[in-house]
Amino acid sequence: MTNSLKLLPRGARSPKFEQVKQRARSEYERAIVKAADEAIRDLEKIKSDLMKRSDLNEANRIQAAIDSLKASSGLPQRFTVNAGIGWQKILQVHAGQKLKITSSGTWCADPTRRKDWTFGPEIITRGGLKWGLFGRVGEGSQLEVGRSATIDVVADGWLELKLGGGNQEEGDEGQVRIEIISIE
Repeated sequence: MTNSLKLLPRGARSPKFEQVKQRARSEYERAIVKAADEAIRDLEKIKSDLMKRSDLNEANRIQAAIDSLKASSGLPQRFTVNAGIGWQKILQVHAGQKLKITSSGTWCADPTRRKDWTFGPEIITRGGLKWGLFGRVGEGSQLEVGRSATIDVVADGWLELKLGGGNQEEGDEGQVRIEIISIE
């Protein structure tokens, strides 16, 4: 009786193995997203009940759990960043996370001159200053986010975002919609 098993070179994978592995990975990822989505729905109901009972501290803890679950499951999280406010706390993040941020919308840096001072989130230079959507973690360095950015989080803290440029922020109008996905 002869064995017809072909041996592949060390480290080589058969195409069938790669297909089966990819299918298993996809099924696993779908199951994780489904489980996270169900847990989030349950937590949202609990949070709603807590809000009705005016237990805001516990509702905030539930919201933090929801945010953490969304971040770790790869589900997109959606936020709004308003112009004219400065730095806005968006999401608690942790060292080692990799975040993909996308944005859309418009805002105006000078409502008396809308034609010249209305921007999207992309980073542009005008008058020697950069304008657009910026981010930072905690008191860390300012990052250019613009319409799309991938951020490697190096420290625990709040991801903060702002629309602006130069020193003027008060009186700015408009908002930008943000979607954040944890990609690792």
